[in-house]
Amino acid sequence: MKRRHKIGLTVLAIAIAAAAVVILSPSEPVYEGKTLTEWLSDIEALSFPDNYRTNRTRVAAIEHMSADAVPFLLEQIRFQPHASQF
Repeated sequence: MKRRHKIGLTVLAIAIAAAAVVILSPSEPVYEGKTLTEWLSDIEALSFPDNYRTNRTRVAAIEHMSADAVPFLLEQIRFQPHASQF
């Protein structure tokens, strides 16, 4: 019986830890069904002379997410090592 209790407590602890990670991690802002990462990738893929109007729409979407995007962007900056660090 003791072994079952230990297994049960272990499973419960893992479930609580997983829930805490999901709840406490910053969620990525979404605008018009696209995540901030998707909007940023679209801008990177589009050079300025190609289509200014399309690019402006993408920038406006990011501006719309401004306050919600800041914590997520700061978290992304912390986790991406610069190439010169290697």
